[in-house]
Amino acid sequence: AAQAPDLATQALVAAGYSTFLANLRGTPGLGRGIQSGLADLADFEAESDDVATTARTLRDAELGLPGQLAIVGTGYGGSLAMTAAGGRPGQFSAVIAIDPITDWDRAFDQFSPRERAWYQRTFGLPILEAGRYALRTPSTFAGVIDAPILLITTTAATTANLDPLTDVLTDLTVGYEHVDLTRRESDTEIGEAIATFLGTVSLG
Repeated sequence: AAQAPDLATQALVAAGYSTFLANLRGTPGLGRGIQSGLADLADFEAESDDVATTARTLRDAELGLPGQLAIVGTGYGGSLAMTAAGGRPGQFSAVIAIDPITDWDRAFDQFSPRERAWYQRTFGLPILEAGRYALRTPSTFAGVIDAPILLITTTAATTANLDPLTDVLTDLTVGYEHVDLTRRESDTEIGEAIATFLGTVSLG
């Protein structure tokens, strides 16, 4: 059976936005060969390339209005949203990162054993593979993001993790908005916060 969209996505659709979920290489369920392929490309921006390719595909297929493409990601996806936008200026009209991973050493301490094993198997340990993880850290490309940025926190742990990123954004005078939803009653509020943000920025 098809999986129902999460509450945040449903809230975006209810606000009149079209949504597209990218299924990137390495995503669970696509087979071990695909996951092993991601490990082979660990020294490159493979996932960000996938995101950029998705954006180009949507534009080429004329899905949505020209020049009105926002990118949203959660957790590691939030990190990729920012690295993709920063590494490829002009691709996106807005960037929304929900609970992005900004400090990989701290993230490893917070991961479940299964998550920790996946990242270690795919990219190695952060202390030993700093270059690989730098390609997947939002602050690496933060200074060249040319689109409005919204940061959303939904857990107390993530609020602390935002400091490395917000410090860099502030030092580089890159503007951003931050919404704290750690006390939300429903994930619908996440989608509503994104819709409100998109309504205040120019997507054209």
